[in-house]
Amino acid sequence: YKTILEYLQYDFGYTTGLITTTTSTHATPATFSTHAPSRENENIIREQMQGKDIDLILGMGLDGTVLGPNPDSARVKGEFFGYTVAVNLDELNSMAQTADKLLGVFQGVDGERGVFELNRTPTIPSLMDMAKAGLNFLERRSEEHTSELQSH
Repeated sequence: YKTILEYLQYDFGYTTGLITTTTSTHATPATFSTHAPSRENENIIREQMQGKDIDLILGMGLDGTVLGPNPDSARVKGEFFGYTVAVNLDELNSMAQTADKLLGVFQGVDGERGVFELNRTPTIPSLMDMAKAGLNFLERRSEEHTSELQSH
């Protein structure tokens, strides 16, 4: 069987993205992109996600659960898989305008619930911030993809 992202990407050629208020390797977002047998298998989920060609992934996880415990390790690992990595709101907004593939991993105020916290710092994107940047990114990439197809 195919996940919804595989179906949209491979059968219809859509630019795909995943935006979550938790880590991208959490059980709920993982169901959209992986085939892990259990929600407890975050290492398998992480490996499968890294092997996919998802254009956009935004969520919590800068505490070490996704790509490492700090921005530098997150950037190195994300770039290895072809992503431009954003770790704060300014980078997210900037990179959404230029990146070919974008991975945003952000530090939550209270664990994974950072996007819901009223006392979060201005550098941590809210769910609305991630949604706006993600939609801008996907719209731009879809237009570029359509333009590439029309020029051939």
